[in-house]
Amino acid sequence: MGGSPGTAPTMMMPAPTPPPTLYRSVIPEEDYQRVAERMQRINEQTKEALARRDAMVGTTTDIAKRAAARDVLTAAAYQSALPTGEGTGKYDAVKAAAAQALELAKARKEEADKQLPMQST
Repeated sequence: MGGSPGTAPTMMMPAPTPPPTLYRSVIPEEDYQRVAERMQRINEQTKEALARRDAMVGTTTDIAKRAAARDVLTAAAYQSALPTGEGTGKYDAVKAAAAQALELAKARKEEADKQLPMQST
């Protein structure tokens, strides 16, 4: 039972590596100026695009006023399309509702005219 004594385990350690080199870059002032100039160009192009859009479809004010006018025309057209004359008593409730819708549309249009003056582009 005697055998040779066991050998101690051999540990292998990797060679130490130096830490990675960190470089600090210096950003020249010219780069900041270029960024500022580019932002200025972007802002100008955005304003031009918005102006073109407003010229095509109008400003939000113009759109709101047109919508209010369209509502008045729609209500008036509906009311004028209702039957009139003898035997139309069954439409009295509908006529009253149409008249009320027309008055409401007119009131909304007047309110829009007061609050939102038409802008010229």
